[in-house]
Amino acid sequence: SISSFISIKSEISTKFLNNFLIESENKFSLPVIINDSEILTFREFNFSSTLVNGKYGTFEPDNSGNEILPDIILTPCLAFDKKGFRLGYGGGYYDKTFSYLKKINHDFISIVVAYENQLVDEVVHDKFDQKINYILTEKDLYKVK
Repeated sequence: SISSFISIKSEISTKFLNNFLIESENKFSLPVIINDSEILTFREFNFSSTLVNGKYGTFEPDNSGNEILPDIILTPCLAFDKKGFRLGYGGGYYDKTFSYLKKINHDFISIVVAYENQLVDEVVHDKFDQKINYILTEKDLYKVK
């Protein structure tokens, strides 16, 4: 199963990628913030699903989608480095979610989806920041070492 996100603001567009993934045979989901939880929930999404406005101006599936634990999580960012750290919007949702999934021993692959020009020399990080596994840009796919 694969989770992605609906692009907002200046994020790289995920529209065509998401459409391709929805048409594939994999279960497709989008992240949802439920109430004041700091851990993302992932709800199944397809072409007949309804999107609603979420926290922070995001779009997320309404309550009709089943909750799933994705095997691959496509992740947005403002900046990233080749060491596997990303800068998000400051809520820490992906970091806390990745930490939680590791704690419950759920195997998953995390992939930042971004523009190549969002690459920086180093993203300032602390012990709570979780490294991602891959970086996908319009120019390349990087495996984090």
